[in-house]
Amino acid sequence: QSLISLAGVVVLIVGGWATATGAMTVGQLLSFFAGLMLLRNPLHTIMVGVPRVLEGAQSLRRLMAFLEAEAEE
Repeated sequence: QSLISLAGVVVLIVGGWATATGAMTVGQLLSFFAGLMLLRNPLHTIMVGVPRVLEGAQSLRRLMAFLEAEAEE
């Protein structure tokens, strides 16, 4: 969650600098920032879900090893 918030802060700082130098308009900055905020919840879901999937895969490997050992006996 904090990584996504940090990305928002970085976008505002860099975008503010780009707007001040004329490389970007305020509308472009706000559009980009709004798009980033729309991605905030899906990115958070992915960041939370990936470790859970990895834990599940590891548990499945341990279970399969256990079942194969049982079958050999």
